[in-house]
This record gives sequence, C-alpha cells and structure tokens, in this order.
Amino acid sequence: MSLPKAPFQAAIQTTTNIVSVVWQQWFDRVQETINGNTGSGPTAGRPTQNLFVGQQYFDTDLGKPVYWNGSTWITW
Repeated sequence: MSLPKAPFQAAIQTTTNIVSVVWQQWFDRVQETINGNTGSGPTAGRPTQNLFVGQQYFDTDLGKPVYWNGSTWITW
C-alpha cells in the first residue's frame, strides 16, 4: 500500500519540470549565439555587422583572440 502524495508534491514536480525546460531553452540559445557569432580568420576578415559587446574572433594574423568592445576590436 502506498501513501497518498501531499497536494504540493505535484506542484513542486510541475514547477521543477518547467524550470528545467526553460533553463534548457536558454542554454540552447546561448550556445547558438556563441557558436554562430565566433569565427576565425585574418585581420581583414573580422566581422563588421551585427556585432555585440564581447564578441570573440580569433585573428589568425595575430595568432590570438580579439574582442569587440562596442566600438573597436581589442586584444587581451
């Protein structure tokens, strides 16, 4: 014989499932953004459109990553 579940247990499980789905969707979007907006190539091949602060580009001429700071590409 099993004991009846408390009424709040179903609500907790439902909330946990919703949080898991929302988290996974957010994580997937972040991964798409990261994977879709990083690249590599020569200095002349750096992106010039649809840039966001912190966007990374591996500059093969310099041999290191550069980052968009909102107005120019910088190295660290």
